[in-house]
Amino acid sequence: MYKKLFTAPIALTIALSAIAPTMAHAEESVTTTEATQATAVTPTILYKGVPTANYNAMFANTEVVKDGDVYKVTMDVSSLFTLFQVNGKDVVLEKGATDKDLQKVTFTIASLEEDPTIKIAYTAGPMGVMSHEFTFDFTPTVAEVQAAFDKAIATIKLAPITTAEELKAATAQISAVDNIVASAKASNLDESTFVKPAVYAAQQEAIAAYKAPFTTKAADAFSKLTFTAAESITTKAQLTKATAQLQAAQAAITNAVAAGLTERTDLAGVAGYANVAAQKAVVEAGVKAPVEVTPVEKAKTVRTLTGKVSNVKGAADIVKVYGLQKGDTVRLYNAKGKVLKTATATGAYLRVADVSLGKAAGKVYVTAQAKDEKESAKKAVAFKAEPVAKAVAKTQISVQNNKGKADVVTVKGTAKGQKIRVYNAAGKSLKTVTATGKTTKISIKQLGKATGKISVARIQDGKHISAKTTVKFSKEK
Repeated sequence: MYKKLFTAPIALTIALSAIAPTMAHAEESVTTTEATQATAVTPTILYKGVPTANYNAMFANTEVVKDGDVYKVTMDVSSLFTLFQVNGKDVVLEKGATDKDLQKVTFTIASLEEDPTIKIAYTAGPMGVMSHEFTFDFTPTVAEVQAAFDKAIATIKLAPITTAEELKAATAQISAVDNIVASAKASNLDESTFVKPAVYAAQQEAIAAYKAPFTTKAADAFSKLTFTAAESITTKAQLTKATAQLQAAQAAITNAVAAGLTERTDLAGVAGYANVAAQKAVVEAGVKAPVEVTPVEKAKTVRTLTGKVSNVKGAADIVKVYGLQKGDTVRLYNAKGKVLKTATATGAYLRVADVSLGKAAGKVYVTAQAKDEKESAKKAVAFKAEPVAKAVAKTQISVQNNKGKADVVTVKGTAKGQKIRVYNAAGKSLKTVTATGKTTKISIKQLGKATGKISVARIQDGKHISAKTTVKFSKEK
């Protein structure tokens, strides 16, 4: 809310100066005449929070000048007592050549971005108490900011961006607009009041389009850095590869900066950027010789193993192992050294089921291995062949080769539930009958008129079928 004490063009200059924020980096600064010329400004003076004219005469000889980012205030304090403070701090008066000369005090405010006001107080009585306090308010009005905003928008010139200088100019145009809006927001003005036109968005797009190839190439180079972990280079070949990767990434950064991009603003946020410094440190450390670790010879597990085997018909054999300790890894091997089963002991005894040992008799080999130890010696456990049903004796078989009616084969020595199967001389099964007692009769439609032979086998649950028993029979009678 600057007072318009000058012509309109000068008043506009004051508004721009008042809201232009400090630029932290020279590479991003915008050079303007306002930033290099001291400009007189007149803030609103408030007493007890209210604009006042009653005391304005006391500050008739007050001069406020904005020089760059510094406000310099010079005041005539000849009519005031010597105790004078600004924001609670004493200010030393400048003595004139004679006592009749005006006494002046000069002080500066480095930045008003955080708080666009200063407070000045002086004593008006003998007690040394700061009884009069005035506020100098530098807050810009919406009209002043709008004028500065419109002027900044007018500086945007759309043109293809092909060089670093053109990028710098375009970026400065966008920054000027952004800084004005940011300052307005800091002064509690509604930033939505200042609508950015299409030319602003178009310039942003042009800037982004110019930067894209450089950031894309940098991202690609960063993604290929594969030696970022400390001591990850252990051979000269790896060092050569890592160096080439690092040089490619550094070249991408150099090219982008040469094109006008800034590493801090445009590249630091690219994925993998942090890996450049990490790989640089690894490359500079050089080849890390691998540490040779002498393996510690493990002790062999010692167990007194015993076992029992149930070699039943099929693949559901059972092996019981004794002499174990909890946690032992138990392995079963066949005669050829192939692992049949692996299990973990839960105690001194382990039952291993569903082992396929085969039909014939043989041996299974058992080992135990404790944690952090080598496997024990193999322990052989013998087992019998899978059970086979008892063959029928010849004396238990009789054949009646009847004429004109069914022939009958009688088998003695059977038991209930067993099955008896009869084969012809060619080995073809003729009939299978389930026994109901000690003697089983099998009726066969016709064995043949002449003498011949048949074979009989016993079938029993849990056992393999018995061997065939062959007997002769007479011709029909």
